[in-house]
Amino acid sequence: MFGREANALEDHSDAEPLENEATPEQIATIHDRVLQMRASLFPAVVQRTKTTADRVSTRFDEAHTIKDLPIGSLVMVRGTAARKLEPSNVGPFKIVAKIGVGSYALEDHTGAPLPRKYATSQLQLLADTVDENEDYVEIDAILGHRNYRSGKRYHVRWTDGDEGWVTPEDFGSLDIIHEYWDKLNASQN
Repeated sequence: MFGREANALEDHSDAEPLENEATPEQIATIHDRVLQMRASLFPAVVQRTKTTADRVSTRFDEAHTIKDLPIGSLVMVRGTAARKLEPSNVGPFKIVAKIGVGSYALEDHTGAPLPRKYATSQLQLLADTVDENEDYVEIDAILGHRNYRSGKRYHVRWTDGDEGWVTPEDFGSLDIIHEYWDKLNASQN
């Protein structure tokens, strides 16, 4: 280890301590090796470590960019699909506040705040401004569904009494779809 031969596995507890038997030539040789390591090995290790740290830092910075999203923007929350056939993004939601360096507080289309905060990496920006003129109507019930090549469509009744066909992306929350399928499965069993 460290350029020296390891001691044999023997019990040296009763051995008398040795006197320094190193000759001046051996001491000079060890001193020369130490100087050589200081001059060539240690700077090479420092340079190699710095190069590796710079490469890792560059890769990390390329993969993890911090975006500054404007307050009032519409965003989708990424990767929230609990089931295979659900859309992978949910929303749109409005950014209400920036918390800390990269977290945001969101609210849904009814103005209700979402219960948790989201990191920038979890959000996908839709628009820079919010369309205040767009009307949202709450869904009262799902009356049925149909399968099309382009995906499922749901026959819904809104709280104002109108009825129509919508896609899963038109829902502000997928909870009502889950409730519909749970009721449908329970009635078939």
